[in-house]
Amino acid sequence: MQRSCMLLMILIAGFVGGCDGTPAKIERAVAAALAPETSPDVWTPVLKNPSSKRADMLKGMGSHNFTSFFLAITDELDRLAKGYSWEFDPRTSPALFAQYLIDHSTLVAAKDVRDLQWAKQPNGTFSGSFSVDTSYGLKAKMLFAASEKDGSIAVTKLVVAKKQSTDLADGFTIFEKQ
Repeated sequence: MQRSCMLLMILIAGFVGGCDGTPAKIERAVAAALAPETSPDVWTPVLKNPSSKRADMLKGMGSHNFTSFFLAITDELDRLAKGYSWEFDPRTSPALFAQYLIDHSTLVAAKDVRDLQWAKQPNGTFSGSFSVDTSYGLKAKMLFAASEKDGSIAVTKLVVAKKQSTDLADGFTIFEKQ
């Protein structure tokens, strides 16, 4: 009986300890790279007020995340749609994705991320890919680079994958942290 209890404790410790391992850190890093860098109370008032400046909202969200990129992309949409793994034109239904942003505080929620894959590189950094499929119609394939510092992992580069390529350098840059 004592041996069974000890084995059960070891298994529980393994499961609990494994919950904060590298896969969980990668998932959190990807989610952070998709969402605004500040809390919704900073940028939601600007989003809900049509007379507010778009630049103020983007400034409030930070520049190293997918949501800010998506809201500022209008000039590059045609190039993005033609050469990259991206299906969606935000000009067609702005109210739909604006409501999604209000509801989820991001334009890609964790539930929208599919097929997250990653590998640790010889230099200790990480690289990977995932697909996005949202309820408002955005479908895309993303590639990323990440690094670990002080026990946490952060995405350092996020791109939309070029069609027929898995090379990070070929992607359409969403952001890159120096």
